[in-house]
Amino acid sequence: MNRSRNSVHISKGARGLLLLFVAFISIGIFFLLPANKTWYRTRVQSYWKDFLVQRKNMDLEKRKSERFGTSYTLSKQVANLIKMHAADDAVVLLPPYDYFREHAIDYEVPVPAIFYYFTGIKTLWANNSNATSANWYVTVKNGKIAVDSVTNKDSLQILITAFKKYKVRL
Repeated sequence: MNRSRNSVHISKGARGLLLLFVAFISIGIFFLLPANKTWYRTRVQSYWKDFLVQRKNMDLEKRKSERFGTSYTLSKQVANLIKMHAADDAVVLLPPYDYFREHAIDYEVPVPAIFYYFTGIKTLWANNSNATSANWYVTVKNGKIAVDSVTNKDSLQILITAFKKYKVRL
């Protein structure tokens, strides 16, 4: 093959270094764009910081408590109260967040599926068509969260009606 006098021959090693340099420059430019910089700070860095903290503490309950906050810890407390007294077939009627807020308790009640994920206990809200099938309920008594079993369907219906006054927030 004839090469012209003006052509430049770059070795494979030099080509690899050049491509590596271009890749680093491209990545740098990518993260200099405002939207990408914000994404990196809010998503990647926050997950990395969480990882650095959580890898030092492998206790699952503590990590869940830190991650999900009072919603998790209060749900676990409610579940523990129910598990002390109820059989495995407990279905619990939960009031909405506004009910607890009115009683000066900051408990953001998770949706029933999340409550089940947290605790393994089935729950219903008052606006559920099967709310009358609940055999346990949660209320506030003397400024504290209390659980009790359903003893008659009439008082359960009164409680469901009372809970329906509050808006359900997701």
